[in-house]
Amino acid sequence: MRYSKWTPKHIAMGGSAKKFRDYAAECHRMAAQSSSEKDRMVLMEIAQAWTVCAEEVERKTRRASFGVNE
Repeated sequence: MRYSKWTPKHIAMGGSAKKFRDYAAECHRMAAQSSSEKDRMVLMEIAQAWTVCAEEVERKTRRASFGVNE
């Protein structure tokens, strides 16, 4: 399997916080339904990464609303 070079920081630059939180929620749902402990752990890690993306977008949005550039 080939992994993308995209990181949460790259993704957060072009997405919406709601979309990222929806992705995290979907990972949580899949983890709850998984019979494999390993799969549950991986899905929870992915969910956390999506949450970080959402938080990054929200942080950037707040900063932009105050006219602060990064």
